[in-house]
Amino acid sequence: MGRLLFCYWPQLLLIGACGYIARDVLLYLAVSVGLKHALGGMVILSFVVLAKLSSSC
Repeated sequence: MGRLLFCYWPQLLLIGACGYIARDVLLYLAVSVGLKHALGGMVILSFVVLAKLSSSC
């Protein structure tokens, strides 16, 4: 397991960083849309949860 993490740590770090950035962007978008359309904000907020789950270890 340690050797596998050692070989692929840049890719794993990139996945985590992309997930973090996607979560921040989607959260900002959810708030912006949610101020105008409540249902649209809730739909985008579900994608925030998905981005958080995909990038967590």
